[in-house]
Order: sequence, then C-alpha cells, then structure tokens
Amino acid sequence: MNPAPGASRANSPGWFPFGWYVTPELPPHDTHRVGRFVAFGREWLNTREPAAVSSPRCQHDGAPLWVKPAPARGQLRCPRCGRPPAADGLPVGVWAGRTWFWWHPGGDAPHWELPPDPVPVAAWHWSSYPIHTTWMDIAENSVDWAHFSTIHAPATTPVVLEDRWVGPIRHIRSLQRMPTLDGSDGTTEVHSTAHGPGLLLSTLRVAGLLDAMLITSVVPRGATEVTVHVGLSTQPAGPGRAHTPGAASTTLLTSLSRQFFRAVHVQMEQDAAIWNHKVWLSDPLLAPGENGILKIRRDLERFRAPEPGATRTSRP
Repeated sequence: MNPAPGASRANSPGWFPFGWYVTPELPPHDTHRVGRFVAFGREWLNTREPAAVSSPRCQHDGAPLWVKPAPARGQLRCPRCGRPPAADGLPVGVWAGRTWFWWHPGGDAPHWELPPDPVPVAAWHWSSYPIHTTWMDIAENSVDWAHFSTIHAPATTPVVLEDRWVGPIRHIRSLQRMPTLDGSDGTTEVHSTAHGPGLLLSTLRVAGLLDAMLITSVVPRGATEVTVHVGLSTQPAGPGRAHTPGAASTTLLTSLSRQFFRAVHVQMEQDAAIWNHKVWLSDPLLAPGENGILKIRRDLERFRAPEPGATRTSRP
C-alpha cells in the first residue's frame, strides 16, 4: 500500500491490543518447566506447573526469580522474599493444552473469559513463526480475501458468508476451495471465531473425511515484531460426514492430516515473506474494494485501552 498524499508514514499503530495470548510452548520433557519470552516490549517468565506468567524479577526488590539451576517442577520463588511468581503474575488460563495469559496495559482484570476447550482431539501440533511486522498488519490480513488467489494459488478468493462482532467476539464464516478425494475442486465452509485479538479458532472439514481445527495467536513482541503461534489438530469427521471411510481409512486420514498441516505451513511461509517486507501506514492510499482494512482498524479500537489519565475503563 502507498501513503495518501500528505499522509503520515508511521511505522506502527503505536499501541498494543489487550486480550488473551498464548505463551511459547515449553519442552514436554523439561524437568524445570520454565521458559522466558518477550511480549509487549518486555521479558516474561512462564511456568507450566503451576501455570504462571510473571516478570523475571521480583516486584518487591528486583531479585531475579530464575537463577540456574532452576528448581524442579517450576516452583519458582524469590530468593529474598520467598514469594512465587504467580503472586505478582498476569492472569492465566489453560486452553487447548497450552497456557494463555491476559495482558492489559493498565493491569485490568480480564474483560472476558477464555472459551470452553475445543472438542476432544487426538493431538495438537504447534509451530511458531517470528515475523518482522506490526500486529495490525497481520490483523488486516483477515479482511484481505483477495490475497488467497494471488498469494496462495491455486486457492481461490473465498466467499464470505458472515463477518460480525458481538462484543469482543468476531464470527466469520466463509466458503473456501478444498480438493476432494477424486482430485476435483470442491468447497468447504470454514467457521472462525476470534476471542479478542489474540485467539482465533477455525474449524473446517477436509475432503468430507477429516474435521480440522486451527488455532492462531499473534503475540506482539514489540512495535514492529510479532510471533505467530499456530496450533493444528485433526480427527475423523463426525456425524453427517460426506464419505464413509473403508478399510484403508487410517492410512487415508493420516495422509489427509499431513497434507492439511503442510498446506497451512506453506501458506504461513507465503504470508511471512510478505509481512517481513511490509510497511505499516497510518493513512494508506487504498484501491477500490479495500475499505475493509479501515473497517478492521476501527473494529479493533475496542481493544485499545484509554490513554493514561483517562477516567473510564475501556471494555469491548
């Protein structure tokens, strides 16, 4: 996008949206179950048992909470005051097998809860993608439907059936191209629900045989850096499936799962190649039909906390 004549050329929106965000995955066999990550311009500690996200230093006297070797089972405590990080940490919840934390620049308690856990699935497979762009650039991707056919060919532009907000929840339904078992082109309905700016759950049926779920959490690291966490899971299609698997169903479903995982990974790499070279513009010069970009910017203002000194608390 080009800037409008005389427009400012800011390199970021200048603010971070509050909401629920996923923490980086900890090694499953890590006896310490402790990790460090950067989000919203600062460093954090995350532990799995118990689930907690906190500053890496005690808020009372600044003593480091993580001194190697870390204690077993994630039981971190300040070596001076003895308080655990959860005592001064961010609100957390466990969803889809991962720890999620609530971030708000003013320290507000959560304005909404995490959704119920998805239906039981065999396993979640997670990947993380560091991207040099703003969180808003990626949010705008959710209304840039035309990029499917130009960037992710042979995909076609989806048909949007629904796109509406109910408070902090965004509901999206679209028809998207999906290959069928006989190699022809078919369509499948994709249901996506965004619970605030940091949690997006999408469900779809692959080739009539596989129910697939995709979780996306875009975590801002700084003004122009994010980490995109993607979780994928599949299971045999439930009632009403279009086909009845035969004796080779296990092999077929495994193959379909791998194809789905690979397709998502390829699309993420294609998008990342563009995001890493984008420049965020506060006043872009848009082509006809691109007004959705301005609309999503307005929609996301509900997740912007008031400026310091404001008398009211912003709630979506």
